Amino acid sequence: KCREEHFRDFDVGTVGLRPTGRKCTTTEECGGELFDTVLDWEDDLPELDYGLAVSHCQSANLVISLGTSLRITPAGELPLLAKNFVIVNLQPTPYDKEATLVIRAKVDVVMSDLMNDLGFTVDDWNIQEP
Repeated sequence: KCREEHFRDFDVGTVGLRPTGRKCTTTEECGGELFDTVLDWEDDLPELDYGLAVSHCQSANLVISLGTSLRITPAGELPLLAKNFVIVNLQPTPYDKEATLVIRAKVDVVMSDLMNDLGFTVDDWNIQEP
């Protein structure tokens, strides 16, 4: 009801924009049903979200594509809209030749090294069960 997003560090148990079985606790008045925001393979991209993604990619100086084959369209084509894009993926993608840079490595290693080089500390993350 209140349209508040809730981020969880555990598996909510559903995919495909379905109800999770939980209620919103943002305000006492709300109590609205919570839905997951994970798309299943056959789900269309939400129009508003896709439009925002197109707009942001078109205005981006750099898009970094992390750990994806870029084979699911239209989302996989979004990085092509940026001025520059980097692919970090173990396997080849259809857009390797168009990319500004391709890094064949594990995403966790690349991002950890990048954060260290930028002077940030990355805490270990452990999945919490509900």
